[in-house]
Amino acid sequence: MDFGRLQPLPAVSGPEPDAHAVEFYDRDFPAGNIARFLADGLESGAAAVVIATVEHRQAILAAFEEGHRVAASAGPERLVFLDAAVTLAEICAGGEPTTAGLRRQVGPLLAELTARCGRIYAYGEMVDLLAGAGRVDSALRLESAWNEVLDQHSAKLLCGYRLGAFDHHGGDGDAFRRVCAAHGAVRIAPEAGSGGPGAIGHERLIAELEQKSRLARLAGERLARLQRITAALAEALTTSQVVEVVGGELAAMMGSEEGELVLPGEDGRSELRRLRSFSRRPGVRCDFGAVAVDAPLPTAEAYRRGKPIWLPTRRAIEERFGHAHQPSTRAAAALPVAAGGRVLGAIGLGYSEERDFSAADRDVAADVARQVGVALDRARLYEDAQAAREEAERASNAKDEFLAMLGHELRNPLSPIVTALHLMRLRGSGELERERVLIERQVSHLLRLVEDLLDVSRITRGKVQLERKPVELAEVVAQAIEMVGPLVAQRAHRLSIDVPPEGLRVEGDAARLAQVVSNLLMNAAKYTPGGGRIEVSAGSEGTEAFVKVRDNGMGIAPDLLPSVFDLFVQGPRARDRADGGLGLGLAIVHSLVELHGGRVAVASGGIGRGAEFTVRLPLARAAAPEDEAMAALRANGRGLRVLLVDDNVDAALTLAELLAAMGCETRVAHDGPAALVAAQDFAPRLVLLDIGLPVMDGYELAARLRRNGLDHAFVAALTGYGQPEDRERSRRAGFDDHFVKPMAPETLRVLVASLASAPSAEGA
Repeated sequence: MDFGRLQPLPAVSGPEPDAHAVEFYDRDFPAGNIARFLADGLESGAAAVVIATVEHRQAILAAFEEGHRVAASAGPERLVFLDAAVTLAEICAGGEPTTAGLRRQVGPLLAELTARCGRIYAYGEMVDLLAGAGRVDSALRLESAWNEVLDQHSAKLLCGYRLGAFDHHGGDGDAFRRVCAAHGAVRIAPEAGSGGPGAIGHERLIAELEQKSRLARLAGERLARLQRITAALAEALTTSQVVEVVGGELAAMMGSEEGELVLPGEDGRSELRRLRSFSRRPGVRCDFGAVAVDAPLPTAEAYRRGKPIWLPTRRAIEERFGHAHQPSTRAAAALPVAAGGRVLGAIGLGYSEERDFSAADRDVAADVARQVGVALDRARLYEDAQAAREEAERASNAKDEFLAMLGHELRNPLSPIVTALHLMRLRGSGELERERVLIERQVSHLLRLVEDLLDVSRITRGKVQLERKPVELAEVVAQAIEMVGPLVAQRAHRLSIDVPPEGLRVEGDAARLAQVVSNLLMNAAKYTPGGGRIEVSAGSEGTEAFVKVRDNGMGIAPDLLPSVFDLFVQGPRARDRADGGLGLGLAIVHSLVELHGGRVAVASGGIGRGAEFTVRLPLARAAAPEDEAMAALRANGRGLRVLLVDDNVDAALTLAELLAAMGCETRVAHDGPAALVAAQDFAPRLVLLDIGLPVMDGYELAARLRRNGLDHAFVAALTGYGQPEDRERSRRAGFDDHFVKPMAPETLRVLVASLASAPSAEGA
């Protein structure tokens, strides 16, 4: 549901109670009753219209003088008298009253009074003239016309009928019943029935029954509206959506002209926020500010006390709260909104007329307030969850940014180390070869750890990219054992290895597979007591190769076996699992093995009986002989001019030395301005450019190199930033390729060979 466009329900069909009422009288005209009705309106600031006979107009004025001084002093701008017979003749067409005639003759007056005073109280007896002439159908036609006209104005209409007017209809009550049904409320003057036809008592009973029927119909319509509110609140997910329901539905159902929903402020103690103030009265300003919790207002008191407040009269409002409400508010109600034993806010309702809040009114309002409380509590939980999710996303983004920066900073020193090791191998002095190989292998492992820092979230989601090539499992196991050797030695474990040196060739990322086996070995070493036994074995079954890591350590409880590869799985903190070990490491193992098209399983006899992890991977197809294309890729780049731009001096110089060994001619610059000068004289074919440069970054430098006539050059980013968004940004900036430090020598040879063998755009 689109709560932003939630429309209020249509008005309850037919006039509301008292909006269009009828009063029956016998012989004596109830001038006092009519005057009291009109005086209520005049004293509240409304206007009054009287459409009656001369005699009755005079009786009403006399009643004003006797008991309603404010009404008696009202001038013609607020109190208007019309003659019933004359006005009836003016609104008729062909002898029958019409809606058009009523609008034409009376509509402008009502519009003027509404604009001036906001509300109108009207008394009319044109219908009595028609009914007295035996024309009840015409009277009902006029009643219907009044209903249509009243829909356009804020007005209350009281119609007067003499009971004797129904003598023409045989006393069967049908005509009387039809007149009752045309009104929202039926009244019978106290003096009616004191004499006259014997049918009056019967007709009084009819009137009471009609009144009950009318109220029952309105109760049914109110129930339908209540069901609508219930459904809307059930669908409301946020506080603002709950507020829309309250403002759009509750006030209409309760018949109030104004109201508000208040909730506690940030601290929940000092102030209340008006989340929704609404008014259906013209000229009344809605207040969206805050109020103090201890303010002399019904909503504030209902919130403080947690109990509803019912104020049926203006006097009751002023006695309890002074002049806190608008002077035009004649009745008010305030309902606490609560859920789970906590008061969450309050709903306030205001009325322009005094109102006797019935038991049904109070029950319905209390029910709605309870539903609003449940909806607000649910919305609070939903919004808290949303906020927690957004905070987690922000924290995750901050973590990613930190890891990217950390990876960049670690790659910078590793880059010259890798290049220097490669130069040592090319020179082949033979001295310290064993140490060089060991350092090279450990640096390679360190590089993979740096990659893990950047890929940790993608590894756990199974989205890391693998560098696949044929590899023997013996090599994988050897690398893994080298990585965990210190931990095994520290705990004096007996390590048994049964892995054939050849014949278990798989297609995979050797470093990632070594990570899988090393994680399993670390897990075994950590949870096997000192002097325990760890066995590593490998073999093949059908088209699969397998690696098993078995220990005689602490074992795994049966209830944990199904979830041992899940992220951050932890059971009760018993002694058997005090050291942990069932979290991220095994989850990464599971993810990486699945990425290789394999599977991993665990078995354990229970606590204290050790554990066995088995990794199964597809065997690789036989390796094809190296073709001519691979040989061409190893061709040197003699004569290729390469410009290196990097503020890391060691990284730039060692890479320049490696390129020179490949036969390239190189120039080195350590910032943007120096690179621009070098490019003019040197005219490089290849530019390897760091992004994080001083003075101007790599993006700006690449653009300026292009503008300075270096369109023919191949410009590649060589940087520590390797996230997908970094690659996309360099692509948009005009780089031809994007490489992550340290650049593998084989990758560099491929790039150099391809550019050296291709004709340059400059030569073409």
